Parts: sequence; C-alpha cells; structure tokens
Amino acid sequence: MDHSVIERINIEVMRGFGVTRRRGTETGGLLIGKIDRRANPPVLHIQDFEVSPCEYASGPSYVLSANDWQQFKEAVARRQPSLEHELYAVGYFRSHTRDGFAFDENDAAIFRAFFRDPIDVALLIKPYATRAADAAIFLQDKGALATDSSPIKFTFTGRQKARGGSAPVQAAEPVPAPDPPPSQTEVVVANKPKMAEKPTPLRYERPIFAEHIVQESSGWSRRLAWVAFSLALLAFGAACGYEYAGARSANSLTFGGRQAADVYSVQLQVSPSDNSLMVKWNRDSAAIQAAMYGMLTVTEGPNSKEVKLGFAELRNGTAMYPNIAPEVRFRLELFFKENRSFAETVWFQQTGR
Repeated sequence: MDHSVIERINIEVMRGFGVTRRRGTETGGLLIGKIDRRANPPVLHIQDFEVSPCEYASGPSYVLSANDWQQFKEAVARRQPSLEHELYAVGYFRSHTRDGFAFDENDAAIFRAFFRDPIDVALLIKPYATRAADAAIFLQDKGALATDSSPIKFTFTGRQKARGGSAPVQAAEPVPAPDPPPSQTEVVVANKPKMAEKPTPLRYERPIFAEHIVQESSGWSRRLAWVAFSLALLAFGAACGYEYAGARSANSLTFGGRQAADVYSVQLQVSPSDNSLMVKWNRDSAAIQAAMYGMLTVTEGPNSKEVKLGFAELRNGTAMYPNIAPEVRFRLELFFKENRSFAETVWFQQTGR
C-alpha cells in the first residue's frame, strides 16, 4: 500500500470524523490497484482509492441506501480491469467510528456483490482524535469476507521508516491465522523517500498575554530584532500576569495550600510529527496537577471535535492528531473543584500546502 494512499485516505476519514460531535461520520469506498499473480503468493498493490458517497439515511454509519448502492455499483463498473486501465478495483474500505473493530453484514453484502476475485481485500480504519488511526486488512475465507477478525493489523500512518534502505517494509507483523487460504495476500507498504521539509510556522495564543508567532528568520539583524521583541513581550506579559493575579487574589486557585503563580499557563504547544500533529502541555504544571479532568477541542474550519481527557491522560502530557487542514485550532480546558475552569488555546498554521 503506497504511503500517499494512506495519507489521502486519512484526510477523507478525518474529514468525516469531525463532522458529527457524538462519534464521527464514517467514510467508505473502493481500493484501487492491481494484483501481481506471477508472485507466489500473489501480491496485491493498493495504489489509489475512490470515495463512494453515502446519504447517511441510517445515521453516521456507512450504510448504503438504494441510491448509494447504485452509485457504488457504477463506481465499480468504471474501475474494472481492461487494456485501457492498468489499475482497477481490488477491494473495499471503510472507516469505523462504532464500538468494536470489525465489519458487519452490510459490509459483507457490499463485498459479496462487487468483489469476486479471491485476492480482493477489505480495509477497516478506526480513527482517533488524539493519535494515529488503527487499521486492519480483512481477507477472504472460502470465498467470503472474514468479517470478525483480521490477521494483519497496523497503525495507519503514511510515513513509516524503512528497514534497510529503500526496500519495502511490511505494514505489520501478521498474527498467525489457522489454516490460511491458499490465496492469502501479502500486504506491504512501499517506502518512498521524502524531501526534507522546512520548519512549520506555529501561532500561539496565551490567556491574558499577547500572541507570539514563531517564524523562520534570516540574518543576524532580524534575529536580534526578534530576540529583543520576544524579551519585551515576555516582560510585558509577566507584568500583565502579575497585575491580573493581584486583581483576582480573592478568587484565584490555590494548590497545596499556596497560591500558584503559574496557574494560568500549561505551556500548550503543537508541532508536526510525521503526518500528524503532536499537542503537548506541561504535565507537571500546578494546573494539570489540580485538574479533575480536561476537554481538548479540535477545530478545523466549521467542524469541531471534543475529546474528554481524564487525569491519567492529562498527566501523559501529549496527544496526537492527524494533520488534515492547513490551520487547526486546539483548545485545552481544565476543570477544577467549585465549578472553576481554565482554558488555553494554540493554533497550527501550515503554509504552502
């Protein structure tokens, strides 16, 4: 499976995942590629995909209506093997936002109707708001899709490091399955070298204090100017924070019998990590230590997703989010006793995408 395919499917999956607040809308469609039958066992190359629309008449689950079924049928018809098309439909994929991690009878019916080759496979993807998605390849057993279990499970990320140069790396260590069918497919992830990327500008918002923008600079004069500006900004922020803390001394939070001077900062920040964003905060800050729980809100344009973080997750200090849009907003709100709360926000901005 090509890295670019994983990255682009991730974008479609996360776009649907952020549509509905409760559990996310599922996405599905066709896997496009080709089968090398000269290899033993045959090798399935997944090189593209096509999203098939859904009316979501049954809620956020990817369950095809009669109209959806007709459109899926037409998409499969366009993607049949021929002399004109090197690539064709070789399987089915769907994201999974329900409980558990398996296909159901609706998926089996789609596979049974449109995918007749014994080498065809099905890909299931389970997205998360705070880390990379899980994925599994489901194979066929005696001509029918094995919907209950998968022998190949892996983290659905498109930038895995190669083992030993540019040789392909296996997507996951297959779990031994009893009596695998003779047509068992070998699934590999082709490693593609990538050019070095420039550091991404990050834009931060701090409560009370002014905004701070991290950008690339060139020349000593510009760097010195930024250093001077940053020092002045920190001094101004410290003064504002001191005045604010004094004004709210009667109502401010206390930790361990003492008033915490740093209660208004958990040092929330975001940075690129592979094809995801890593959100970090100071897990040892007084605010994190005193919080009962937190709420991480991820906003991309008009779509917003909330993830509740318990004390153990807050103490972890990090969260992963697949990088979808060029601008993403993260808001971490902490909740304390006596109905008190505190929020800190950070923006991720990526240029040239």
